[in-house]
Amino acid sequence: MLSDYGSGALMGVPGHDQRDFEFATKYSLPIIKVISSEGEDSDKASTDKGKLINSGQFDGLSFDDAFIKIQKFAEQNNFGRFEENYRLRNWGVSRQRSWGAPIPMMISENEDDNDAIPFSDLSDKELRAESIERNGKKYIKEKDTLDTFFESSWYYARYASFKSNNDILDNEANYWLPVDQYIGGIEHAILHLLYSRFFCKVLNELGYLDTREPFTNLLCQGMVLMDGAKMSKSKGNVVNPDDLIEEYGADSLRLFMMFAAPAEQSLEWSDSGIKGSFKFINKLWTMSQKHFSTVEHYEHISEDSDIGKLYIKVNQTIKKVNDDFSRRFSFNTAISSVMEMINAIPDKFLDDNSSEDQKKIS
Repeated sequence: MLSDYGSGALMGVPGHDQRDFEFATKYSLPIIKVISSEGEDSDKASTDKGKLINSGQFDGLSFDDAFIKIQKFAEQNNFGRFEENYRLRNWGVSRQRSWGAPIPMMISENEDDNDAIPFSDLSDKELRAESIERNGKKYIKEKDTLDTFFESSWYYARYASFKSNNDILDNEANYWLPVDQYIGGIEHAILHLLYSRFFCKVLNELGYLDTREPFTNLLCQGMVLMDGAKMSKSKGNVVNPDDLIEEYGADSLRLFMMFAAPAEQSLEWSDSGIKGSFKFINKLWTMSQKHFSTVEHYEHISEDSDIGKLYIKVNQTIKKVNDDFSRRFSFNTAISSVMEMINAIPDKFLDDNSSEDQKKIS
């Protein structure tokens, strides 16, 4: 029940909000669930999007269908309506720094005078000057710069127009955009991405871009934690990747970070974890080298033989890993599938004395 969230109305749903559930349980308040879900835990609130129950005329509807039906019912009976809330606040755009996008105006030298001249009203000569005089008044170039969002909110388009010298954007931007996949921290999910969409729509309406959306897909990766706290220089809990790469190699570091947790969740740093990744990579390398040195190709493979079963497992793993990487971004399950495949390799497969159905082609 947060008074500063959404419309500010207080709401209690103990069946489907863990905080409300714990409050209701503590004070023996009734808990009525209105959405059913599989595998419900009686000790927790249900947060899955199942079918509606205990909801009168809306019983049996899916979550998405119910959302639309209830919205229309509220509008028809004049007690509610659908509204998007972007939580926009006033934006202080000026920054005191020696670099960055200039605030495009000349301001009166008299601090008590709020008079200003926009750059669009200045000649080329005046634009290059630090100060000008007009109508007996002196104007100086604004020293403050714009917020860094004014640069980062449209970089995706400028990067695609790196050959352009005169125009801010060229046809290359329309060729490459929108961006297929955006990967960033959760701290980007509100301001940076909201401003990026805003800038993109403005550039579209001004005729610079054909697209109105800058990014097609979003993946917010998790943070790296040390003893439950976010790694940061100020806390002194940062692990130097150069030292780890020197000792275990870059592949071991990458493997551990992808395997330790799903990409969108934070991972807890573990020295033993990277050692385990190093051990697995060495096992994989040793087995592959032994295989390449002893086996060339097999003919007349039976699906019921050990080698036949292994071929099936290999192809199943390739399909699974490809889907995990390209569609689901589930790197940890992809690595787990490779580990399962390695464990499924029979010892005799790497032996020169293979069974008869594994006869080499001479």
